[in-house]
Amino acid sequence: MSHLGRLLNLGLPISVAIEVMKGRRDEAFEVQQWTDAQESRRWAADRAHWGVTPKPLWDCDSSRFYLSLDGVSPRAFDEDVVLIEANLAEVQSHLCFGSSRDVGPWHAKYRDKTADVAWRWATGRSVSPTFIAPYEGGLTIVGGMHRFHLALSCSAARMPFIVRRQELDAVLALVPSAVVVTPS
Repeated sequence: MSHLGRLLNLGLPISVAIEVMKGRRDEAFEVQQWTDAQESRRWAADRAHWGVTPKPLWDCDSSRFYLSLDGVSPRAFDEDVVLIEANLAEVQSHLCFGSSRDVGPWHAKYRDKTADVAWRWATGRSVSPTFIAPYEGGLTIVGGMHRFHLALSCSAARMPFIVRRQELDAVLALVPSAVVVTPS
């Protein structure tokens, strides 16, 4: 079996398998990510887990911030970012319509993504923070919408957020509770 065939048999999508073959992604990490995704789908199939409110856990390792943007490879994430911690309610009050929700995170249209985050938290795994940016006088969620809204429904009061360095002052002006933190 070829190296590519072996990676595909491990469950990696072809684009990720090629990145692994080229040395651009870590094989063990990527295989674990896809294995976790399958486990979370099985977990979410049990309706007893719908609506669970686990404790949010955050992975503040800047080398994994690319995970906040679905489908972006580590090489493609070239953002100059900082990490802040802020009150969720304050951030939520400034979200533009496209980043807000009129139904809960366990609604049918969000359930798959919500389940992945909920499973991770319920099993002691962390996720990268939500990525926010200023937008038309408010804030928009650039990546990590499901984790933000699940954290909100879990009654989390504060959480970390990724912000582009050049947009930090605009975000801080909107969110006075925010403090810059040093990622691990």
